[in-house]
Amino acid sequence: MINSSSIGLIITQKESEKSWKCKLTGVNTSIQKENSFLLSITGIKYYLKNDKEVYSEIRNKYLSKKRENETIENQIKEIAHNIRNYQNNRKLKSVRLYPKHQMQKF
Repeated sequence: MINSSSIGLIITQKESEKSWKCKLTGVNTSIQKENSFLLSITGIKYYLKNDKEVYSEIRNKYLSKKRENETIENQIKEIAHNIRNYQNNRKLKSVRLYPKHQMQKF
């Protein structure tokens, strides 16, 4: 016999896990503020300290070659900045390409 109340808890837990992921990188952001939807400086510092593999992947993707020789603090700030910019640039590009007044085929 299955306890239906435990099923509800499992579903709720899985739903909350989804909402704690960065929209861009897909990594867990539960260690950040509740309303965070992108990985921030706090999250990057957490991964640097606790999960070097995830940090390395994020660093390789979002840190430019020009910033590789800077201090860790500056690198973390730059990574967070690039993540925010990437998200905003995608939005701005779609607005630029498809203005509201432009008719859509589909």
